[in-house]
Amino acid sequence: MSAQPSPEARQDYNALLDALMPFAEQMLKQHGEFFPFGAAINPAGEVTAHAAADGSEQPPSEELIALLVQGLQAEARAGKIRAAGICYDGRIVQDGKKVDAVILTL
Repeated sequence: MSAQPSPEARQDYNALLDALMPFAEQMLKQHGEFFPFGAAINPAGEVTAHAAADGSEQPPSEELIALLVQGLQAEARAGKIRAAGICYDGRIVQDGKKVDAVILTL
């Protein structure tokens, strides 16, 4: 039997989804793609945006995701955030075909 998230955690996850998905959709409509980005919930319950850069013009998404994860984990360990999410452009298999997808990790 798996544990269910608390009502507070569900509220945080919904706030993260509400912050991440509209921005991903906007970037897809305007540019057809986007670099990985994230958001977090601070202890006061406020949503903050997060991004990563490695100094190059077209950095690999895997590197940016790793930088985001490292940064968010460090903030969580320091007690600066209580929830976080990362959003990136990916591909999944649907009906035997690879299709573009927005991937969210909370």
